[in-house]
Amino acid sequence: WFHRKWQALDERSEANPGNPLKPIEVRRLTRDGSLVARGQLYAWVEIRKDAAARRDPPVALEGPERREFEVRVVVWASKDVPFEMGDYYVQAQVGNSRPQKTDVHWRCRNGKASWNWRLKIGVELPLASPDLGRLSVQLWDQDVVKWNDIVGEATVDLYRWLLKAYHENRAVNVFREVNEAVARKKAEEQGLATAEDLAGSDGSSDDDDDDDDDDDDDDD
Repeated sequence: WFHRKWQALDERSEANPGNPLKPIEVRRLTRDGSLVARGQLYAWVEIRKDAAARRDPPVALEGPERREFEVRVVVWASKDVPFEMGDYYVQAQVGNSRPQKTDVHWRCRNGKASWNWRLKIGVELPLASPDLGRLSVQLWDQDVVKWNDIVGEATVDLYRWLLKAYHENRAVNVFREVNEAVARKKAEEQGLATAEDLAGSDGSSDDDDDDDDDDDDDDD
């Protein structure tokens, strides 16, 4: 702040009626006892004289608008569970949301349970942390006499898809979008289609029309 170049950034003149942007400081966010970054902070720090502070009124800074979305998970079936018999159900949650459960498939054999159950999990976007965008799916064995036993679990990172749904304000079918992206990449690598073609433009109609017009003019 005491350097003359920093002070010059705050000077106004006819050629410079407004204040230029100050350099932005970037700092890693960590927790005590851990070196793992939990995000980054972008900010600038100013020390201003009273006259300069009164000259520029404070600006209210607000975060992005929060909106309600819903993650829908269809649980079809299980297979290859290494138990001869069990009473299975599936539990899922996104981040710290309330866990949602399927019904129990009683007395299923060879780990082949079937539910055909849809779970609907409410989320509020944008999320406070990327860690809260993980979908946790667990398979449980229901016990009537004692406590339930967890058979196994898996985690799916939905953060990028939740961001896409928020920024584009639309429904996102994760598997469909992934499959379409893979198909586009394979087609481009094999030379079957260009990115323009896959986007729905054949790139030839206008040129062909122009060529036809030119041929008509020559015939006249």
